[in-house]
Amino acid sequence: PETPAGSYEYPYTICEVLNPANCSDAKATVVVEAAPIKANNDTPPAINGKDGGSTTSVLDNDQLNGKPVVPAEVKLTPGTSPNKGITMNPDGTITVSPENLQEATNIHTASVKY
Repeated sequence: PETPAGSYEYPYTICEVLNPANCSDAKATVVVEAAPIKANNDTPPAINGKDGGSTTSVLDNDQLNGKPVVPAEVKLTPGTSPNKGITMNPDGTITVSPENLQEATNIHTASVKY
């Protein structure tokens, strides 16, 4: 676990037991693939614009290696907010702030990198 994707060379030597000086070196090349990652679109319940509030995390329905995302294992990069009163927090929740909210129905986008 926790091995970055890439190609790794692992050297080794084999020697004959009867003649220990009779040896040969070689290497095994191990290719490690990146875990598959899937960010899914989110449509949280509506938030009252007068009162404001927060959504659940956009990471809640995403997957890393076929399992639910563990926030510490991904880097969440918020996209451009559709409105100055809507912000994405580091934990993936989106906060609607009533004091700065302008009329908007745009979608907030984000990218998730592994």
